[in-house]
Amino acid sequence: MFTGTDMKFTIGRNGDNNYIVDHDTVSGNHAEILVSDDFKNFTLVDLESTNGTYVNEIEIVSKKITAKDVIQFGSQRADQENLFDHLSKYIKSQRTDFSPEFGQLLKIETAYKAKRRSLNKNYKLIAMLPRLIITVLVVVVIYFFPNIKSELRYPLMIGATFLGSTISTLGISERKKEELLDKLKTEFQLSFVCPKCGSELSGKEGIFWKEKKACRNKQCNATWQIKS
Repeated sequence: MFTGTDMKFTIGRNGDNNYIVDHDTVSGNHAEILVSDDFKNFTLVDLESTNGTYVNEIEIVSKKITAKDVIQFGSQRADQENLFDHLSKYIKSQRTDFSPEFGQLLKIETAYKAKRRSLNKNYKLIAMLPRLIITVLVVVVIYFFPNIKSELRYPLMIGATFLGSTISTLGISERKKEELLDKLKTEFQLSFVCPKCGSELSGKEGIFWKEKKACRNKQCNATWQIKS
């Protein structure tokens, strides 16, 4: 496998290129894209092609490029989205160390757990609110009307407690909370996957995968090393 310093993505008309451009004005080995160590920066290099390589309508020998640039090989304009999609897949196929991406997965897991705790806590507080308000109102009534007979005072307090509990039960849908939790979990499961092959990792905690240092898929060679 390659490191960033020697990873090259070849472009041309020949079938052994990483990206084939089947056009008469494109040379057999027309150009190549050099990939930086962090896999985020790309340099397009013309390989002394017959009809030249162009970036934004200017002929180049070597130039850093992004997906926003208009790239042309000979007289054939490249489909930037398709070109960079192939480049991205090629880089992923050649890499084995995905430590930075796995570090992001751990952050995703931490955020998910925080949101889940917050959702449970907020629903619990909302459920208690009607009971608290009614209890406070009863205390206020008793305080400002101290002459209320004791035989009415206690039934009033008991009734208020019962009413508050009933309103809490009716007002806060447990089903709604579960729906939100399920949605949150699904979003997490779709995000917490191997950065190379996409295998689901959410079946176990992030700490497990941190110690395992490899994907669960035996056909995938992705690894990671996270310092404690």
